[in-house]
Amino acid sequence: MPSATLQAGAGSITAQGHYTPATHALEGQATLRALRPDALHTLLAAAPLSGRVTAQTQGDAVRFSADVRADTGTAARTATVKTPGAAGAPLRINTFSALGTWQAADGGTVRLDRLVLDALQARVETTGLQVALGTQSAQGKVTLAVPGATARAQGTLAPRSGAGDLQLQWADAALTQRWLAGLPVVGTSVQRTLQGASAQGAAQIAARWKGGWQTLTEQLQTTTANSAPARNPDRFDLQATLSTPQLDLSLPATTNASGGTSAGQALQLRAFKAELGGNLAQASLALTGEVRTPAPQALQTTVQTRLASTLVGAGQWQLQVSELRLQAQAAQRPGPWTLQLAEPLGLTVRTGAPTPGAPRSPASGRAAPSPTTSALSLQASAGQARVTGPLPGTVALRWSPVQWSAPTAPGALSRLQTQGTLQGLPMAWVDALGLGETPAAPGQPAQPLLARMGLASSIVLDGQWNVDTTGDALRASASLRRTSGDLRILAGDATAVTAVQSSGQGTGAGATTVLATAAAPPAGASSASSAPGTPAGVRQAEITVTAEGDTLRARLLWASDRAGEIDATASTRLAAANTAAAITWPADAPLAGTLRARLPDVGVWSALAPPGWRVRGTLDASATLSGTRDAPRWAGTLGADDMAVRSVVDGVDLQGGRLRATLQGNQLNITEFRLQGGRGSSARIAGFSGNRTAAAQDGGTLTATGRVAWGDSATAGTGMSGITMSLQAEAKALQVLVRADRQVSVSGQLQAQLQQGQISLRGKLTTDRATIILPDESAPRLGSDVVVRSAAKDREDQAKAQAAAKANQVAAQAETAKPPDIAVTLNLGRDFALQGQGITTRLTGEVDIRSSAVPGAPPRVTGEVRTDQGRYRAWGQMLDVETGLIRFNGPYNNPSLDILALRPNISVRAGVQVTGSAQAPRVTLYSDPELPDAEKLSWVVLGRNASAGGAEAAVLQQAALALLGRNGGQSPTANAASRLGLDEIGFRGATTGEDASAAALTFGKRLSKDLYVTYERSLSGTLGTLYIFYDLSRRLTLRGQTGEKSAVDIIYTVKYD
Repeated sequence: MPSATLQAGAGSITAQGHYTPATHALEGQATLRALRPDALHTLLAAAPLSGRVTAQTQGDAVRFSADVRADTGTAARTATVKTPGAAGAPLRINTFSALGTWQAADGGTVRLDRLVLDALQARVETTGLQVALGTQSAQGKVTLAVPGATARAQGTLAPRSGAGDLQLQWADAALTQRWLAGLPVVGTSVQRTLQGASAQGAAQIAARWKGGWQTLTEQLQTTTANSAPARNPDRFDLQATLSTPQLDLSLPATTNASGGTSAGQALQLRAFKAELGGNLAQASLALTGEVRTPAPQALQTTVQTRLASTLVGAGQWQLQVSELRLQAQAAQRPGPWTLQLAEPLGLTVRTGAPTPGAPRSPASGRAAPSPTTSALSLQASAGQARVTGPLPGTVALRWSPVQWSAPTAPGALSRLQTQGTLQGLPMAWVDALGLGETPAAPGQPAQPLLARMGLASSIVLDGQWNVDTTGDALRASASLRRTSGDLRILAGDATAVTAVQSSGQGTGAGATTVLATAAAPPAGASSASSAPGTPAGVRQAEITVTAEGDTLRARLLWASDRAGEIDATASTRLAAANTAAAITWPADAPLAGTLRARLPDVGVWSALAPPGWRVRGTLDASATLSGTRDAPRWAGTLGADDMAVRSVVDGVDLQGGRLRATLQGNQLNITEFRLQGGRGSSARIAGFSGNRTAAAQDGGTLTATGRVAWGDSATAGTGMSGITMSLQAEAKALQVLVRADRQVSVSGQLQAQLQQGQISLRGKLTTDRATIILPDESAPRLGSDVVVRSAAKDREDQAKAQAAAKANQVAAQAETAKPPDIAVTLNLGRDFALQGQGITTRLTGEVDIRSSAVPGAPPRVTGEVRTDQGRYRAWGQMLDVETGLIRFNGPYNNPSLDILALRPNISVRAGVQVTGSAQAPRVTLYSDPELPDAEKLSWVVLGRNASAGGAEAAVLQQAALALLGRNGGQSPTANAASRLGLDEIGFRGATTGEDASAAALTFGKRLSKDLYVTYERSLSGTLGTLYIFYDLSRRLTLRGQTGEKSAVDIIYTVKYD
């Protein structure tokens, strides 16, 4: 063929050559000029190709070469972008270069001295590659580079022999995955195979092989054949190492047999290395590295293991785990936790084709055991392991040989037979594992279960298990029992304490001082005995669970000196325990059980109460359980004696309690509940403005009856608890507050109910007697214009604000809780005395307390409180409270005020008037008739007109103004008068027309509302004068005096403007 030309669009192929049939001589060449591949096939890119291909016979071989490259000119780029029918075709060939020979003898042999293929962003290079088609063997060197990865292979591979090595460098796994998914033809299949799986990071694989490919195929067939493996000296051996400094894998979601979908899993490999060596008949594997799972289940696991496998039969391997060490650390949990084998572990794994229609046991209908019914079975030899955690202690696990099999029959259950023991399990690990703890909140760490219950434990447990599901019926048992250690209740201290208590009463707030000295522990005492808290004296602690067929039983035994005794048993029935279905606990499963509990001293659990509170008493309960899982029925009794609740700081002291209750079905009937108030304090406010009676020594009583029910089927579907309650309580002169400075006793009735998730409280209480002594001065604090800046406090406030916003958001999404419904009337009675901040008075009146309809809002209070015989000390004077009215009309902390306090025994009605509200009071000077403020102040402070005192009055006015500037603080004379039991100590100066000898000291005391006594002692004379003032009416006053002069006067007061 001298010449031939193929025209394809703007490109062409020109070929020429000749062939001699007699000698099979071949010689030819082809030249490509701007040939566009998309004109030949739509999958090819439009980039024009140019080059030359030649072939020539040399002896018995054909020598060939090729050098084709894509054009790089402007026209070529334009054609690549704007080519009808080829736009978007991704198969682009950049370079194809080859040099080699072909020999037809012995089935044909291709030898490539050099091959370079650059296409699809990948590049393949070979050197000395020889492929014998007849013998199905190859040898040479191949290098592959794709986006994100490179690979190199060198060696020989024949049916029965071969050797070589492979190196794979994965620099960017994500880039390689995107490249594979974008390949033409196969890209869609790659995406479908990965099913959403992805990888990011780098990895390296180094492998060496020895043996033929046909030998490998025979070994794979042997593993699934039903005959024993043939003894063949030819083996395909592989030595491979996978290492990665950082590789993140994202596994897709999976669908189980029941149709459910499990969420995808993300794994992060760090410093991970896997070494595989040997062949299918005998291999070894070593793994080291770290595996992480991201948040929220952030877990960091370190793996170190080494095992060997041996093929002993068709589908049967023997594994020897010589080393296994797992270390796990959760991000939000204490750690690490470590599991380590104490001795090598032998495993036998069997796989094989199951026999269809496995026979079933006629007795139970469950598939009978057969070695051919399982597609996978596992047998483990006896062994032992050690477990350690972040807290002291080591758990020793020991197990007998284990058998497990997974049947292939539809719906059949896995079979398991295992038994073993554990020794040295610390109970304190409950907190480290985070079982039952409250979740963490901003500014508040998570609260572990034992710590939240006020417990500390040194108890060590031993346990055992025995599970056998290989027979016709389920047989299983497990138990935990105490072997050593004790439980410490973090409430008080077991060591002796010497306490000295002092209490007293004065004009201040009152105080109680307690000095306590703990006795030193005896010499040689262990650290456990000197640990804080009270030892419970645990003698026995054991829990046992057994399953026999469809019957499940459990028993709990607890015996201690201080934490009581419990003996509880329970039994129920399981469903499908003898069938191929999964084991379930049906709703109509019968229940049977007994409970016997006794707590000799409830006080050891005072740690569960708020800080500063203490409880005391004994508890005894006896009950039986029947019914079904959905409708349990209880029957029994509950009793408590010598109950007491005390808080010295809060002034609560209730004692002598008694409780009697019965359990009937799903209802607890409280037949008797009684509490006695503590011995009343001696707090009393003396004087005609104080208490009318002395504090009662009898603490009064509180009695209650009622019922509590649960499990209401009507509310079961509404998401509520189904708990209802109805209680009726009656207080008779109950001392609810007993402190050195406060005493309150009340009487009345209360009714409490819980219906449909809402608590309602109704009642009416009357104060029998009350004494409230307030401090005259409160603790100092910074003014409103002082701002303290702190970075730590700002961060804390910000965290609290974010937590509050998140809580509000969650609360808005959830159903709004029903606010409590409270309606209680409080009558202050006839003997409610108050003293402090300068005022001494009795209070009378009645207020109604109502809950708000808005959840979280404070209660609303309505009503009036009036003062009775009130007196107010201000600026060194004792004022009579003529009008004292406090009106509540909504917010409890902001009532309206209407108070008028006047100085007695002066010719002008002058004093102080307080109006407005508690949060915005208005204090003004008052006089009747109306006077200027200077004269009002003079009458209040001096008791006379300012114009009558001249310069002396001006000086006294300045002093009074200074006192007024101190918000009416107590003066030294007022403090002295208070300590001496007087109402007034003063100085009377000389008036106009008198000399200095008229000056005198005055001492005053009010004996009643209308009777006032004053004793005046002259500074120059030797005798004093006693004055008695008695108010006959508002305008008429009787004055008598005796001493240097004796007289009786009747004073009539006329007011005019």
